[in-house]
Amino acid sequence: MPKNKKKGKNAKSKGANIEKRKLVEADLDGQVYGFLEKALGSRFFTVNCLDNTKRRCKVRKKRMRCSEGDCVIISLRDFDDENADVIYKYDADEVRQLQKMGVLPDANVIRAFKDEDGEAEEDDGFVFEDI
Repeated sequence: MPKNKKKGKNAKSKGANIEKRKLVEADLDGQVYGFLEKALGSRFFTVNCLDNTKRRCKVRKKRMRCSEGDCVIISLRDFDDENADVIYKYDADEVRQLQKMGVLPDANVIRAFKDEDGEAEEDDGFVFEDI
């Protein structure tokens, strides 16, 4: 029998090829950052946009796998402000890069968008009093 140099069947052909994507930023006119809130079905999502509005958005590409909590760029429609289209989805590394650049807010502000009231709840933790 020949020696197994690949360490498993189809190891090299199915290995992880991780490619770094170029960081895409939203244009100023007609594109807004948002976070997917709720899946409505048929590739529709409720999206919390960074301009403090909730929109119903459709994922245009069939191969773009989206789930709740993902950061996306949405394209606004000229004729309808309540509906939009998801044109790009960020992965976790790209979200961290955008937060470092100051384009996206920090994680604490993002959690505030997920609240129903739209207001962030502050947790002070412990209250120390003089004994």
